[in-house]
Amino acid sequence: MDKKGKLFGKVSVIDIILIIIIIAAVCAVGLKTMNAGSSAQVKSDMQFYVTFKVENVRAYTVDAVSEGDIFYEKNAARLGTVTGTEFEPFMEIVTLSDGTSLQSPSVERYTLYITMLCEGKEDAEGFYIGGTKQVASGMDIKLKSAKLNCNAEVYSVERK
Repeated sequence: MDKKGKLFGKVSVIDIILIIIIIAAVCAVGLKTMNAGSSAQVKSDMQFYVTFKVENVRAYTVDAVSEGDIFYEKNAARLGTVTGTEFEPFMEIVTLSDGTSLQSPSVERYTLYITMLCEGKEDAEGFYIGGTKQVASGMDIKLKSAKLNCNAEVYSVERK
């Protein structure tokens, strides 16, 4: 330190102390924010219904899902047990000879809705199947059962 209070003649000791105080304050606020999220109320060991939407499938896929089937995610985590299914004709986009497009029901394709009873937890950020897999409307998920592998979208999540 020289006579002007600078370290190596370039940096003031007061500047270094101020920088250390600012960094410590930022870290303290960050830790407090992270801990606040974990103290949020968690409802665990609850059951809820998740409806999955599977589009553009054949009649075979519709017939392959029945009440009581157990579905898993691609990494073998259990999702839930099927409580019901519904289906409707898949709406495909048809281009007409004049260049306009319209939606028309497909003759051989369907949109399948699979409702499952799932177990998990709920917190301020949403529902978690098995405590780890978050599910929310619009999320994509790979479904797997003894008879079926398909890609699906979470259509809805409701408390039991």
